[in-house]
Amino acid sequence: MHAPIMIMGIMASGKSRIGERVAQARGGVFIECDDWHPKSNVAKMQAGIPLTDEDRAPWLDRLTREVGRAAETGPQVVFSCSALKRTYRDRLRAGLPDLTTICLTLDAETATRRASGRDDHFMPSALVDSQLATLELPQDEPRTRLVDAAQDFERVLENVERALEDLLQA
Repeated sequence: MHAPIMIMGIMASGKSRIGERVAQARGGVFIECDDWHPKSNVAKMQAGIPLTDEDRAPWLDRLTREVGRAAETGPQVVFSCSALKRTYRDRLRAGLPDLTTICLTLDAETATRRASGRDDHFMPSALVDSQLATLELPQDEPRTRLVDAAQDFERVLENVERALEDLLQA
């Protein structure tokens, strides 16, 4: 079984796009975290209302179960997840003890610009500030690296792959 790989960060950091490419490069599967939100969470986010810890708990548990099942039965699993707080990441690690994490970092201006330019996502750019306020950057967390996501996509992808090689060989 391969250790699951989580691509985390605030909205518009590129989690899904990077995650899809990492999974593809590794012959794996990609799981989009947003697909596992209950409708009530999606409705809140569409309305520009930040989720609470209580909103996120069942979603994180559901995502953990899905990733765990996929990791047990198949190829490399890569998934996206905002995982903004340490407690969220610890909750994921409780069910996925070998979790490898890449945190995509992004400034407010770039995130707002990117989020404003997409029309295929339910989260409005107004939530960037609340996401940044909630974000607890990983510090001294196991099997975790930060990657600057403000660069062009191909550079970010290269840096993610380099960080994964370091983490997975350790």
